[in-house]
Amino acid sequence: MTHTTDDGKERRKRLGEFRDIVKQLKVKDIRFMPGEHDAGLDNGKAYQEYLGQPHYTFDYNKVYFIVLDNVSDLNSKIGDHPLQWLSDDLKPLDK
Repeated sequence: MTHTTDDGKERRKRLGEFRDIVKQLKVKDIRFMPGEHDAGLDNGKAYQEYLGQPHYTFDYNKVYFIVLDNVSDLNSKIGDHPLQWLSDDLKPLDK
């Protein structure tokens, strides 16, 4: 979405431009997840400002999808907060 730039202002500009472009799509439901160029340099802060949470779940045609972000962490780890969120999200589901 943004390609690498060390300039936080430029990254936000690119994310804003991307968000504005995809708003014009005539798609009922569209979802994104960050790539390392979008989130790696600032721990996903700019990505979240423009595109929302980098982790989420959703149902589609009776399939439960899980989206987790490991690129916002410089060590490519999924943090404790998203893992706890996922655990809580999955609890009510039938195994």
